[in-house]
Amino acid sequence: MRDRVRDSCARRLGVGFHGTTLDAATRAHLAELRPGAVILFARNLGDGRGAAQCRALVGEIRAVLGEDPMLLVDQEGGVVVRFTRDVTVFPGNMALGAAGREDLAEAQGRISAGELLALGLDANLAPVCDLASDPENPGVGLRSLGSDPAPVGRLAAALVRGSKAGGLSSCAKHFPGLGAARVDPHVGLPTIERPGERLRGEDLVPFRAAIEAGVDFVMTTHGRFPGLDPSAASSTFSRPIVTDLLRREMGFRGVVLSDDLEMGAVRSELPVGEAAVRAAAAGHDLLLVCHTPERQVEAAEALAAAVREGRRVSRDEHAASLGRLTALAVARIRAREKAGPPPEGGPALAAEIAAASVAVAADPSRLLPLRRGLRLGVVLPRLADLTAVEDSVGDPDGRFVFETLSAAGFQVLGRVIPLDPGPADAAAAVEKVRAADRVLAFTFDAWRNQGQRALLGALDAAKGPLVVAHLRNPWDGRYAPPTAAQLQPWGFRAVQVRALGEALAGRGALRRLEGTVP
Repeated sequence: MRDRVRDSCARRLGVGFHGTTLDAATRAHLAELRPGAVILFARNLGDGRGAAQCRALVGEIRAVLGEDPMLLVDQEGGVVVRFTRDVTVFPGNMALGAAGREDLAEAQGRISAGELLALGLDANLAPVCDLASDPENPGVGLRSLGSDPAPVGRLAAALVRGSKAGGLSSCAKHFPGLGAARVDPHVGLPTIERPGERLRGEDLVPFRAAIEAGVDFVMTTHGRFPGLDPSAASSTFSRPIVTDLLRREMGFRGVVLSDDLEMGAVRSELPVGEAAVRAAAAGHDLLLVCHTPERQVEAAEALAAAVREGRRVSRDEHAASLGRLTALAVARIRAREKAGPPPEGGPALAAEIAAASVAVAADPSRLLPLRRGLRLGVVLPRLADLTAVEDSVGDPDGRFVFETLSAAGFQVLGRVIPLDPGPADAAAAVEKVRAADRVLAFTFDAWRNQGQRALLGALDAAKGPLVVAHLRNPWDGRYAPPTAAQLQPWGFRAVQVRALGEALAGRGALRRLEGTVP
């Protein structure tokens, strides 16, 4: 006979697994555990990252678990995507912020929702509502809609409205705001030393807007916020932050889910079972344990013991969490039953967003636009996934960059360099572009890679003034030579490189950027 309390606690887990199909061990584990949600990563979608494989996997999961569990995915656009084909890869949040148009954000939310719903999925864990507050934040950057709370809130709300119209649940993350962090929670536990008044007046604004727009999920982050909880407990385990602030003060009535309890910020402090109990006690409904079957079982059993004991995890609050999860699961079943074919227009919309967002941050030497047909030396750092939430850079050698710039009308002399090039790499790059009429140098997190900064100086000395485009971190402009023209494409996806090429060649609008980020 099954243990009803343990089963009810397992319904409060969102779990991940490894593999593109359910092997016998994974199938048996899921059948025994019966989690309330399953989260899919790129590791589950194979090299093709396509619709057919996803539908087949969704069918396998449903065959084991039935229709009740919710299937989640992170398809934010830009830096963080799980699908790279058959679903539109949008330019990402900071491009939306730079475009500054709610209509584009709402349309993106609607189309992305319809595409994911057609695959049998229930929720996109987006939008990111963190502000772009710190140039050296290792985990947010281009995932943010910008630095100004009010327009970020309007765009976040538009994404939520669009997702709702498209039939998919959305998720505001990472509450109460990770923008000022200097540590990635995948690695360690950040402390955000902002006064409570400032957090309420700035960082919480986008979350309030998303809640007012009807977002179904809010995901918390792992981080200490002493301005909101003087005990300095991690927000994941903070009742003042999760229950008093998010539930009572801000009035959120949907599902609160934790970020992954196997992240370094938690794992270095607590066993997963204890973390699950503390997160539930703080007020979370759904607890993510994304990697290890044994830890998923540990979380369910520890939570069941706490519910039976009734002191650390209130039975009434446990029942209320189950009620919220059940209500949303029922709504998701109805939405899946109504799902039609995926909507059209995604690629055109992505191109429109990219074109509307490309901006000139500086052009003191009046280099832009460039003459089509000129010999363009292009120096590109090897593209890489730089944080644990990413796994989708695609073409690390940047062939699509060179091909796209050639298609825009330039004779490309291209060189790929290491992410942190040494003196020999710099010398080879300079030699490669020596015959060029103009040099386009890309940066890819130059703030973390001193070799990129040194290379900009070497290129400028040999072939300046340069054109510099910042693919990964908009604050890399700090390191560009003073005579350089600087462009912000807000990312490295193919659609953004195409927009950049068109703008360079004078076929797209080259608008001026006010400030460093939107």
